[in-house]
Amino acid sequence: MHLPFTAPDRIFNYQNDPITLPGGNSATTPIAGYTFGTNASFNTAGANLLYEINVPAGRFDTAERLSAFRTPSEEFTLSPDLPILTQRFKDLQLTYSHRWGNLHFEVAGDINRTAAMTNGEPNRNLPNVFIDINRVLPDGRPNPDFLVPYGDGQYMRAFRTFSENNVRSAIAYVWPTRFGHFTVNSLAGSNNSENTSDHRYLSVARGTDQRFWAYSNQRIRIRRYWNNTSRPSPDLSLRPITYYDPNTDATETLRPIWAIEADRRDTQNITRNRFRYALASLNAKFFSGRWVVLGAVRRDSFFFQSRQQIHQGDYAADWPATYRILRPGAPADYARLTYTPRDANGVAVGPEQEAAIRPRDSLGNRLPQYANVRFKDDFNPPPVQGRQVTRSVGTVLHLASWLNPAVNFAETFNPPGSIVRIDGRSLEPTVATGIDYSLRMELFGNRLNLNFVYYATEEVNNTIPQDGPGFFNTLYDANVIGDTSATGRNIRGMGRLPTQYRDTRLRSGEGYEVEITFNPTRALRLTGNVGFPRLFEANAYPDVRAYIDKNATIFRQIANDAGVLIGADNVARVDESIPIDQRSSDANAAATAYNNIQGFRRNIVDGRRLQQDQPVVNAFADYTVQSGRLRGLRVGAGARYRGKQIFWSRVEDTIPDPNNPRVAIDDPTKDAYTPAYTPDDYIIVTATLAYTWRFAQRREVQANLVINNLLNDRGPAYSSTAQSAHVMRPLNNDYASPARETVPRYYALKQPLSFTFTLTTKL
Repeated sequence: MHLPFTAPDRIFNYQNDPITLPGGNSATTPIAGYTFGTNASFNTAGANLLYEINVPAGRFDTAERLSAFRTPSEEFTLSPDLPILTQRFKDLQLTYSHRWGNLHFEVAGDINRTAAMTNGEPNRNLPNVFIDINRVLPDGRPNPDFLVPYGDGQYMRAFRTFSENNVRSAIAYVWPTRFGHFTVNSLAGSNNSENTSDHRYLSVARGTDQRFWAYSNQRIRIRRYWNNTSRPSPDLSLRPITYYDPNTDATETLRPIWAIEADRRDTQNITRNRFRYALASLNAKFFSGRWVVLGAVRRDSFFFQSRQQIHQGDYAADWPATYRILRPGAPADYARLTYTPRDANGVAVGPEQEAAIRPRDSLGNRLPQYANVRFKDDFNPPPVQGRQVTRSVGTVLHLASWLNPAVNFAETFNPPGSIVRIDGRSLEPTVATGIDYSLRMELFGNRLNLNFVYYATEEVNNTIPQDGPGFFNTLYDANVIGDTSATGRNIRGMGRLPTQYRDTRLRSGEGYEVEITFNPTRALRLTGNVGFPRLFEANAYPDVRAYIDKNATIFRQIANDAGVLIGADNVARVDESIPIDQRSSDANAAATAYNNIQGFRRNIVDGRRLQQDQPVVNAFADYTVQSGRLRGLRVGAGARYRGKQIFWSRVEDTIPDPNNPRVAIDDPTKDAYTPAYTPDDYIIVTATLAYTWRFAQRREVQANLVINNLLNDRGPAYSSTAQSAHVMRPLNNDYASPARETVPRYYALKQPLSFTFTLTTKL
């Protein structure tokens, strides 16, 4: 730990120093005077300080009465003084266009380079709030920040590069005939890209086994007290610094290093994409343009390769932790790799199965009984390559000057991303299909325009945009009873899953939209649209479902090893009979992780489930002064309404048992098809003001003012896509009740009242 103001020339070992615990952290840790005992957790540990749902109103009363902690405002931050993101861009584009009569030709090329550096401290433990309850510093000096709240951020730097090389050519021919007017277009091109990622943490670099320098327990944290008026971020790697360990009373001089993040393979990677595409399209107009037919066909060929670093436990003891070693390429039989589970003596203890994740010991080392066995996660996944043809066709019929029906069918090719599946395989590209029908009406001399649209879409194996659940690794990283080390983990040989991975689903949607533009006068314009989208998913999370079903017994064993009891109701609870000084420090986390796994599995369904049913309405009006000194002045105002979002299901909701109100049972009125909605819908109001000054020779200057969130509507907008977007809290905020209900967990604050002013000149 580094204290930039109190001890700028020292790093302290704070291991074994007392810290504050969050309310509801364990069965005996109170929050506002309540403990959950043998009932399900309150899930208040780690809750946000503001806008949390179903938390006691007085949860901070004790802290505010006995310390310097005060509930912060929305504007409060512990972010350091230096920039969070620094980027540098380089772009070169050349385009040549020419026309020979009805033949149009263009060729273009683009070279783009981006380098980015991120200071990751603000979201690397810094938001976790503690109150300093130590009267003295580790070296015995009085602590000037006794009872002051703080956050311990990790020194972290992320370096990313993006390289893009593009070239394309296009040719079009306009062919008017007595049968119709035809326009033929063709387009072909190539897009090659390479992206790199390199994440590093500041490490004390202690010990003779240098690979441990990249382990998380050697990372240096910087303590940010809430009462500090500045937040410097000194680079401690630039000079030797004193390290003091109060547990051994030892002092040494060390030289910190920026060690790579070795416990996540996805933050040390190189991704390459290569796309080749060709497109041909036709626009045909018949009967003097009354009937328009559009058609296109596209062919894509693709090559996608992601290379990531080797497992943390596979680095050599003399590796200095300052550079990465990438995994080798996949062997030809990668898809057929299998193994037979064996005990420590090499005796088979199970049938042959897929060799996906290599079993490892508590330090991440390979188990000797599998020394000659190859596992898929020893290698990078094979490149994803192939080709795909997509098509689209549509038509518009101008039945009258005021009535124009249309229909369109289209297929869309979606390339794979860089994030792997749960077993390390790359995702496959997908093709989405969609069809829409529309009717456009132009009435009253084109003063009133109406457009009615119905659409339907479907995508098989759609990639779920949020990361897969991370509670598997939380369970796997749980120390067993008696293991007090900072790097301990399960003894069942379960290796960590990818920190970031994605799963798939069948995604479909349908909806209606109505668009209106009305000009009752030359000066006044009214516009608006309303949409009723409905999104569905089916066969969601097939990888995660299979993984949970396969490893259910091992999950229970690992939880038991950490001092967790699994009741007849399949709910995990910490074994309170184990003395506190012998209990695993990860017992609470293991119990929560086990329960999260079971809750997540119950939410996975086979049938078609409503995922989003959120009406959206936009309305805007503007008025332009037509005469006088203010002629040309335009004022406008509008509003956007968004309905409540579905963020999860209510499959985990419980109610008090009618026969024993002190315990909870499943709510029989709710299941995985019962949607859980965010608390509020909202309306955002926007106002505009514009004026144009016109001068001789058609020169002009235009001023435009946009006022966003005119009514300064504040508060949270809860997420429906965040990983673990829900949490279980006491039903109706009754902390004396054993029952729990689903509430949203993550949110972003709405943009407050803000102004955008632009000046545009035309010379």
